[in-house]
Amino acid sequence: MPRHPDNGHYEPSPTGTGKTWIACAFARQAARLDYSVLYVRMPRLFEDLALARLDGRFPRLIDKLARVQLLILDDWGTHTLRDRQRLDLLEIFEERYRRKSTLIHGSTSCRHLA
Repeated sequence: MPRHPDNGHYEPSPTGTGKTWIACAFARQAARLDYSVLYVRMPRLFEDLALARLDGRFPRLIDKLARVQLLILDDWGTHTLRDRQRLDLLEIFEERYRRKSTLIHGSTSCRHLA
């Protein structure tokens, strides 16, 4: 899968316009080409990270998220992030930077994400 880590694009659009459908189409095509793919909604990701931190699975979960060739994060920006969640995302992105592809999509404009 070609990677272009310096070329990001974020285009917010309203609910119901097909963002998740397009993300799943990317995932399906990547899987057909034998790339590993993981699709996760952000609220579920944060639940999983919090539970993994409590029961000692956190390093393994971060490793799993870092190894997958295409990580799709759905529903970005649907709620305000706590400091711990920001740090968890930073750790995931640092592990993936310039090595693996990450697709992030949501309905929030960029100015609300800062």
